[in-house]
Amino acid sequence: MICKTINVLENKIFGMKKKDALIRATANGLLRPMVMWILSKKAHSGYSIMKEIRRITGINYHAGIIYPLLYSLEGEGLITGRWRTSGRRNIKDYSLTPEGISAFKMIRKFLSSSLREMHDLVE
Repeated sequence: MICKTINVLENKIFGMKKKDALIRATANGLLRPMVMWILSKKAHSGYSIMKEIRRITGINYHAGIIYPLLYSLEGEGLITGRWRTSGRRNIKDYSLTPEGISAFKMIRKFLSSSLREMHDLVE
């Protein structure tokens, strides 16, 4: 009886870890379009983007993940950054470029149709 209880508890604990890992991996794959979606609404600083992602997903992405992604998107010409001063701090606000808006529309269309089809399969 004790062994059965331990097995049930292990399955719940390890099963949850697997589910968490799967959700995290899915969120990681969607991080790029998620950042572009956030920037499609208004300009944000890197810190503000991290807070918004945490609000949406519940996942806390560190600066070491977000800033390299922002630099990559900026290097590809999909976003642009503009420096501003707030008190003694310099803050870089990011926004989508026209090319970024076009790319985001394509990504949104792809995800929308793909997710709609997956949703229909589940229902």
